[in-house]
Amino acid sequence: NLLTTWSSYSTVYRLWAQPCTPDGQPTGVATQLMAGFSGYVQPGMAYGNFDSGPRSFLVTVSLSNDIRGLRVSEGGVVLDAAPIPICTVLGVQSSPQPAFGLGPGGVQGWWVVWKDGRGANADLYGAFVAQDGSVSHSSTGMLLIAGAEDQFDHSLSWDSTRYLLGWQDY
Repeated sequence: NLLTTWSSYSTVYRLWAQPCTPDGQPTGVATQLMAGFSGYVQPGMAYGNFDSGPRSFLVTVSLSNDIRGLRVSEGGVVLDAAPIPICTVLGVQSSPQPAFGLGPGGVQGWWVVWKDGRGANADLYGAFVAQDGSVSHSSTGMLLIAGAEDQFDHSLSWDSTRYLLGWQDY
């Protein structure tokens, strides 16, 4: 099964999830994620087949430009009591994208990459979120790609041995 996510606006921004069949047909009902926490946009999600069982990771941007995440069960149940802070540094952070794989010390989890405007140009920053919700480079992220111009339109994937990160310089 698949889990689709989106944000909608009706007086406040809300995040939703909908289970779907492999051919994209909705099943069950759409569920509001992070009920009680409004103002989150730009959702990105990655699936992880952990030794302890499958789960997904939803990353999003708060209206205060923080990057936050939630671990979600295969059935769409949120596993965290509150959004996990991934980057809370001043500046505009946007377009978070997670990818499942291995992190520091061979721990399973998700690398999260985002466009970050804390400097003169938009650069790409990242942090690793382990399956227990702990975050490496917590609150600031780690500079991954910087250049004389902006870096954006990034794409992150894992091929079972390494991560691949693509982006556009402008």
